[in-house]
Amino acid sequence: MKTFSWDEIEEITQNSDKKYIVVDNYVIDVTDFIPEHPGGPILNDFIGKDATQSYNKLHDHTKAARLMLDSKKVGIIKSGVEG
Repeated sequence: MKTFSWDEIEEITQNSDKKYIVVDNYVIDVTDFIPEHPGGPILNDFIGKDATQSYNKLHDHTKAARLMLDSKKVGIIKSGVEG
């Protein structure tokens, strides 16, 4: 699995059509999922950011939702502070 730095996440999300968020240190590609997200376009608020707290705190995701999240993992984030 690819390892990303926060700088790479920022560059990708600002300079391409890719929409990445980070949850539990995993980089998740939500590009194709945003229009289907049951909560609407709220994911756009987390593009290029760590969404872990919101994902775990505000949502009671089903097992199916967590499996879907797993299927969209494209890498892991290096240790460090969000940019």
